[in-house]
Amino acid sequence: MAQPQTEFASVRFGVFEFDARANELRRKGVRVRLQYQPLQILRILLKNSGRIVTREQLRAALWRDCYVDFEHGLNSAIRRLRHALGDSGQNPRFIEAVPREGYRFIGATKPEAPAPPSEGAGGAVSAPRPSAMAVLDFRNLSGNDGLDWLGTGLAESMAAALSRLDGVSVLSREAVYRVLQPSAAEPELLQKAADRLHAERLLTGSYVECGNRLRITYRLLTCPSGDVIDSGVVDGAADEVLDLQDAIISRVAAALPGAAGAMQPAEADYLDRALKRPTQRLDAYEHYARGRHGLFQMGRASLAAAIGHFELAIEADPRYALAHCALGGAYAFRFAHHGAADDLEQAATSLETAVRLEPSLGEAYSWMCYVCTRRDRPRHRNGRARRGLGSVAPGLLLPRRRTAGQC
Repeated sequence: MAQPQTEFASVRFGVFEFDARANELRRKGVRVRLQYQPLQILRILLKNSGRIVTREQLRAALWRDCYVDFEHGLNSAIRRLRHALGDSGQNPRFIEAVPREGYRFIGATKPEAPAPPSEGAGGAVSAPRPSAMAVLDFRNLSGNDGLDWLGTGLAESMAAALSRLDGVSVLSREAVYRVLQPSAAEPELLQKAADRLHAERLLTGSYVECGNRLRITYRLLTCPSGDVIDSGVVDGAADEVLDLQDAIISRVAAALPGAAGAMQPAEADYLDRALKRPTQRLDAYEHYARGRHGLFQMGRASLAAAIGHFELAIEADPRYALAHCALGGAYAFRFAHHGAADDLEQAATSLETAVRLEPSLGEAYSWMCYVCTRRDRPRHRNGRARRGLGSVAPGLLLPRRRTAGQC
């Protein structure tokens, strides 16, 4: 019979405290910023303090739904955790590696407010998944179809920015596009987001242009209940859309439990980096958004138009990583659906540029996996894409399918 795990509300060890309710690590009362996977490994090791947790148990708890290089992902997470604790693999005080088996927490612990012990089936260990969030295209209420692109641009930029926050998983926009239609009734959207995408939160909104003014409304909702977590309105000049978008991103980030809202003032610079604007050029932003708006229609004409828009976005801002990524994805889409001969090479070039400009861009790595697979590259040649996707997987939930992302 498997040994029971020790349940606790919080546990102290050395100068550290792990708060299971807030899901955060503190050192002498000050929150330690730590990514999702290292934090959950610590949670699991503390619950099994003094006992070996196997690598397979950690895989099942934290990597079961991701197409990633597990060995690299686990080793990287352990290194980050040890760094945060000031621990050493050679002379461990807290985390001991057990060769060919797994890891064990060896530090003295003092649980606070323990709950009754529970036993998982077959000795399984568990950890909470990061809260999955779907970002829906914002609805155009202006009566001007020529502004439809803006709803896609807002959703794409907000999804990309929020996915860089620790503890937040933003569903792939492809998955959201295939399942949710912005014109559907809200109860239907919320139920589909919960049932088919397993989303816990839905970010939706609308916008209206009046003269040279733009008003954007947003709502962050719980799925499927529809409870409002946060909502608001921003307005300003139409050419200030990037500033309006940034204001919404900051508000939503502050409202997300376990992400920006849990930060201490000293960590404000981390939030600034996570929400860094991908381009300062409004013309580049518009071309990118117009391309994204037509990308998933997947007809020859729409894909050609999308590629043209992405190229114009890059011409306006050569360092616009999202545009390079979208261009690579468009070439890969066109190859998948129409078999254009040179598209894989074009996709590879664009995606390499995207990850060089923005190493944390998860979508680019997922497309790189697809491109490498279709080019019949040996497994070891695919390693960079696999490692990159593994390092950012907590912020990117890909649909389970045999095209993009499986490698």
